[in-house]
Amino acid sequence: MFGLSELESALQQTAQDIQSLRQQTANIASQLREFQTTVEALEEQADDKAVYRQIGGVLLEVSDRESLKLELEQSIETLSEHLERLGSKERELRQVYDELVKSVEESA
Repeated sequence: MFGLSELESALQQTAQDIQSLRQQTANIASQLREFQTTVEALEEQADDKAVYRQIGGVLLEVSDRESLKLELEQSIETLSEHLERLGSKERELRQVYDELVKSVEESA
C-alpha cells in the first residue's frame, strides 16, 4: 500500500501526463484540420491552375495531383488514428487520476 506522499506524487504525475496528452491532442488535431483544409483547397483548385508543394524552403510544382491528394488523405487517416489512440490513453489516465484522488481522500 502506498503512503499519502506517494499517492500525492502519483496523482501529480498523472495530472502532468494528462496535460501532456491534451497538448499532444491539440497539436495533432491542428495538423489534422490543416491537412483536411489542404485537401478541400486542392479539390477546389481549377485543373488549369498550378499547385505547389513546399519541401523545405522550396516550393515545387506538383505534376500529379491525385498522388498528392492520396498522400494527404493517408496522412489524415494516420493522424485520425493517432488522435483516437491519444483519446483512449487520456480516458485511461483520467480513470487512474480519479482512483488516485479517491485514494488520497481516503488516506487523508
